[in-house]
Amino acid sequence: MTVEDLLKNNILPLQFADKVSFALGSMDELKLKHLPVVDGDIFRGLVNEGRLTAIDDEESGMDEAGIRPDPVFIGKDRSIHDLLRLMTLGRFTMVPVLDENGLYCGYVTAERLLLELGLLLSADSGGGILELEMAAEDYHLSEIAQILESDGLRALNVCMRPLPESTRVKVLIKTHSRDLSRALHTFARYEYTVRLAEFDDVHDLQLNERYELLMRYLNV
Repeated sequence: MTVEDLLKNNILPLQFADKVSFALGSMDELKLKHLPVVDGDIFRGLVNEGRLTAIDDEESGMDEAGIRPDPVFIGKDRSIHDLLRLMTLGRFTMVPVLDENGLYCGYVTAERLLLELGLLLSADSGGGILELEMAAEDYHLSEIAQILESDGLRALNVCMRPLPESTRVKVLIKTHSRDLSRALHTFARYEYTVRLAEFDDVHDLQLNERYELLMRYLNV
């Protein structure tokens, strides 16, 4: 999947000569903290709300106020992994998209990307959840898949993330079924550390209920 698959262009970019007040009003209306800026047909960059609010005269144009948009963009043929990395590192609420000629052709919002990631992670479908922890050198996807398949489970997706300041990793698995009881015993036999398991078991359901009650109590 590429950025072009998520591309939208129903919001007109700001013109560099637009007033600061207009830009801030547009951000407020669209519930975004970033908007693309063009000068005619030329893409100038991404402007953020914080830089605009620092301008004393909001009735001046962005060019007159000395606004210098950040050169933030992504090509429409790049992968959504590149987009996710850019958006995460910059904490952008939207990222402008340029075509192969360097012309502005649309944007992708963080909300749109989050929705797509949810679909990729099968968040919209039922199933079980397992979170394992292990030493990085012990992570073998083939072995994990073999354990699941031997216990009648199919992995819908698998995500691995290194733990901060550690040589260990955690692995989050979404399975097609919530019947994880056999798999839990097998992972224990292979000496995997199971940090989280959501599955159809009376004891587990009781634990989930207690967890939800605790979360509600802490939010009071």
